[in-house]
Amino acid sequence: MSLFHHHHDHADHDSHDSHGHGGHGHHHHHHGASGPAAFPWRRASLAALLIAFAIAAASLVQVRSGEATVVTRFGNPSRVLLEPGLNWRWPAPFEATIPVDLRLRTTSSGLQDVGTRDGLRIIVQAYVAWQVQGDADNVQRFMRAVQNQPDEAARQIRTFVGSALETTASSFDLSSLVNTDASKVNITAFENQLRQQIDQQLLATYGVRVLQVGVERLTLPSVTLNATVDRMRAERETIATERTAVGKREA
Repeated sequence: MSLFHHHHDHADHDSHDSHGHGGHGHHHHHHGASGPAAFPWRRASLAALLIAFAIAAASLVQVRSGEATVVTRFGNPSRVLLEPGLNWRWPAPFEATIPVDLRLRTTSSGLQDVGTRDGLRIIVQAYVAWQVQGDADNVQRFMRAVQNQPDEAARQIRTFVGSALETTASSFDLSSLVNTDASKVNITAFENQLRQQIDQQLLATYGVRVLQVGVERLTLPSVTLNATVDRMRAERETIATERTAVGKREA
């Protein structure tokens, strides 16, 4: 009887031990399942963070010194950024940016054969120092006029100045531009008038302002040299004749 009872206790102990072991195993299984389930969430969070950083980086605009930046929305200008530093925009394809160079440029007219008021030909070359006016309206005007191409602007300005030289030269006699008497030469007046010819027109047409205009070169073609020599000879002969006449009267 006691032997059976002992066997029963042993079996009961085994059952209890087995139950305890099973419980432990169940607890271990639950702990293992929680680990892998957390990693997809971490990966998703990291991916979302990287995407957010990428969008933020794509939305930043760096406006450099000496530049303006035109922000376009679906290809149409929406605003102009003028202050150097960082700004925001919608990422592509909603908005894009176009830098516009505001630095000073110099354009030469090249040699131009023009006529003076007294009908003589001169060869003159002038230069213009210009830059895109740093305000929103003129920056956009420059973009529309030459598609934001400074070289194309320079080419058109060169033609512009060539025409202005012709008009300006026709207001001056040769003697006020080329003379052995330096006090009679007035190149400054020529340059000022040339600037007045182009100043407002370049601003209205291209959105650029003229900072300086100057004559680089002024020469006389052979036909003008010959005419000038003949004129000087005639003037000397006239003076000599007048002196002779005065001498005869005094005698």
